[in-house]
Amino acid sequence: MFKRNAAITSVQLFFMVLFLMLSLSLKASEDCVNDVVGVDVCEKARALSDEISLHLPMRMNRNMTMGSVVSFGSQVRIGVVLAYDRQALESLYREKGLKVSQAKEALDRAAFEVCREGRATRAFIDLGGTIKYGYSFIDGDFFSEVEVSSC
Repeated sequence: MFKRNAAITSVQLFFMVLFLMLSLSLKASEDCVNDVVGVDVCEKARALSDEISLHLPMRMNRNMTMGSVVSFGSQVRIGVVLAYDRQALESLYREKGLKVSQAKEALDRAAFEVCREGRATRAFIDLGGTIKYGYSFIDGDFFSEVEVSSC
């Protein structure tokens, strides 16, 4: 069905980090303190990023691996590598009579798992933080991006 390669190569890691760094779009002078509760959301983003990084690479399911995480301001950016290339995805969806846009919609819905009750990620977002997922194919080609800024 899909070409799979469980290991993330150094080239893929380089492109994930490059993607994360280039796509950070927060203002450098961002106000980090949540005025309502007096919490430094940027510090919470760094702490969440540090905690996630301890578990990387993390296999999310048989088709996705979380490979990188970085915080910038109140945003946590997570790089996810899909276990196949664009051609394999398009071929599979074409065979099933589906559109590739439906795969992106599924990733959008799945990203909101961070909002499940009782998760540290939900608490972080409720404080004003943002989690942004960047999805790329196994060959490093960009696929999609999803931002979760409210639950």
